[in-house]
Amino acid sequence: MVGLAGGWLTYELLSARGDLRTARHDLSTFQHDAVNGDSSAAEGDLAKAQDRVHRADTTLHRPQWSALAHLPLLGRNVVALRTISASVDRVVSDDLPPLLEVSRKVSIKTIKRGNGQFDFEPLRTAQAPIDRVQVAVSREAATIAAVDTGDLLGPIAGPIRTAQKTAAKADAALKSLAVAAGIVPDLLQGHHSYLTVFQNNSEIRPTGGLAGAWSVLKVDNGRISVGKQGAGAKVQSPTEVEPYDAAARRAWGNTYTQDFRDPNLNPDYPTAARIQSELLASVEGVHTDGVVALDPVTLAYMLAGTGPVKINDGVTLDSHNAVDFLLNGVYIKYRDPAVEDAFFALATRKIFDRLSTGSFNTSKLVSGLARAGKEDRIKLWVPAHRLEKKIEPTAVGGALPVGTDPPAVGIYLSDGTMAKMDYYLNAGHQVVATSCSAAGVQTYGVSLFFASTAPKNAASTLPSYVLGPTNPVPGRTVVNIFAIAPRGGGTPTFTVLGKAFRAKKLSIGGRPASELAIPLPAGGALPVRVTMTSAPGQRGPTAFAMTPTVRSGVNRETIPSACQ
Repeated sequence: MVGLAGGWLTYELLSARGDLRTARHDLSTFQHDAVNGDSSAAEGDLAKAQDRVHRADTTLHRPQWSALAHLPLLGRNVVALRTISASVDRVVSDDLPPLLEVSRKVSIKTIKRGNGQFDFEPLRTAQAPIDRVQVAVSREAATIAAVDTGDLLGPIAGPIRTAQKTAAKADAALKSLAVAAGIVPDLLQGHHSYLTVFQNNSEIRPTGGLAGAWSVLKVDNGRISVGKQGAGAKVQSPTEVEPYDAAARRAWGNTYTQDFRDPNLNPDYPTAARIQSELLASVEGVHTDGVVALDPVTLAYMLAGTGPVKINDGVTLDSHNAVDFLLNGVYIKYRDPAVEDAFFALATRKIFDRLSTGSFNTSKLVSGLARAGKEDRIKLWVPAHRLEKKIEPTAVGGALPVGTDPPAVGIYLSDGTMAKMDYYLNAGHQVVATSCSAAGVQTYGVSLFFASTAPKNAASTLPSYVLGPTNPVPGRTVVNIFAIAPRGGGTPTFTVLGKAFRAKKLSIGGRPASELAIPLPAGGALPVRVTMTSAPGQRGPTAFAMTPTVRSGVNRETIPSACQ
């Protein structure tokens, strides 16, 4: 009986799974067509998805399935499948249709005025319906995520895990869209100027990379242009632009608020951005309304939407070669920091000039920016009170969590040799809450793995500017690891190759932290283990963040609680 029921269940499952899988493709196409303003095609995509999801949900709610739901072996599987199908059905039938109406009013076609000017007011009017859809989809995503797949049958657990990942991505995308609808009109309407900082992650820093170059983006009622540009090395104040305490001085050094390149040693982006803004005003006399930070990897993702851009000397940047050239090739080709800075400035101007004309593939550009945001490569600070409150809690706000709820753990990286060797750095991580005490103290284990892809003969083949002027062992990479525990938690400890290493104890944002320098020879690899604890009573899931490197990867995640 159970065997026959299981065989029939598998047959029904394959049918429902096929419908849901095809619907997932329809929804992906719906997103593409909606972003590009093809409302008619998007409507057809959504109708197909609705039909397939409803058919799958109907299949799973037939009377025979109700009987199977009471069987001890199959019951949990049936209930899990029904939960997923019902949630997805509600999303496509009730929640997504309002987004179709939004896409009719807000697309590149509706906001583009011509002559490089855009009208973002339609996006402002769309904020309320987007917020409602986001809340509804987030609720369904939570329902789907709560389904436990641990003891389900393989043919059922697999599709459910896929549904959970898809729902989480949709939830994250809608949250980003809701934030954008709430801030973009204010950012890009009217008259503004924004400091844009290019974080060179071939010389890694906690918020991304060395602030090697900057530009001013000027906004004139929806028209965007590039204004003054310069090198970060030339923005240095003879005095501190703002005082800082002994704990910050111990962590970041004596030039923290004097040298434009140093504020982002602090992983708290709002603080770093504010100091950089003050330095630019003090040294260059340039006053801006906010700060945007991005890296060359983000520019490469943007180039997928803008298409190739010709720079000079026969160099054309595209989405495939931009990272390699901007983070490595430019130093080998020119070998003069002044020429390199000029190249970065010209490349930036060319890319943003292309954006200002409106001549780009909207879907690819949005996807590229979304990918950069997901990888924690874009930061934004705007001191306007209303916008700051909206931006700071988000990933793009880059604020270092200082409260106790939820607990947060951070691993932040900084180059220790003034080199450009981090182009060759691979950094992986695995983090888990390993235990929970009776007092609600969680212990976290962070396994880090660093590898250098630099050639073994780097010392004799790479330019001195890449090797680093203060590097006593040319070709070697030195990574400073800042490990930050939850507020009120225990000071992080380091183990390298099974041996405990004494680290420099710090206080960062009121949180216990440790710093350890790791030498990595050219072509070498090294595992590092970090252990830390939460404060008593911090029993919930924990936020984790890590500095993005040149390589793609997820740098923010939620650690499941060891107390639940």
